[in-house]
Amino acid sequence: AVPSGTVVQVVQSETAANTEATVTAATPNYDLTTTMTCVITPKFINSTMHISGAFYMANENTSTVVGARLVRTIGGTTTVVSPASTGSQSGTVSDGFAHIYSTPALNSGNVMGINQTSYFISDQSLSISQHTYSLQLDGNGTSHDIYFNQYGISAISYDDSWTPVSFMQVMEVKG
Repeated sequence: AVPSGTVVQVVQSETAANTEATVTAATPNYDLTTTMTCVITPKFINSTMHISGAFYMANENTSTVVGARLVRTIGGTTTVVSPASTGSQSGTVSDGFAHIYSTPALNSGNVMGINQTSYFISDQSLSISQHTYSLQLDGNGTSHDIYFNQYGISAISYDDSWTPVSFMQVMEVKG
């Protein structure tokens, strides 16, 4: 018998790989859908999954937004588990938990700076089937670039100049 509130298991994934995509539609389509994942198979149906982590995201174009959301996939069914940001939002990236806005015009396409986003999200286990948690990114325009896991981007001299390590951790706590 495992008492309620006991940490049952912890899994973690990390990546130093970076990804870039060109957003092709003005509606949310989460172009970067495989940025980072973490897989856990719950031991109990009534457990709470605590998902935490940190990652880098950026957009290269002026007056655009890049947003992030967390989804869970069980048996081919994908569900958004992160809460949507509240308040007014620029453009059409509306169901993400974090957004980065880029304005005014960038200096020769340079984007440099600390753009790390941390998160802590709770989710209820629905079964003892494998749960795959994935981070997804999207933008609010057409024909602009969004980036995952890059500190600096530029068409001139900083492209992929430093690649950070992003991570996700899932902890199962028995309900």
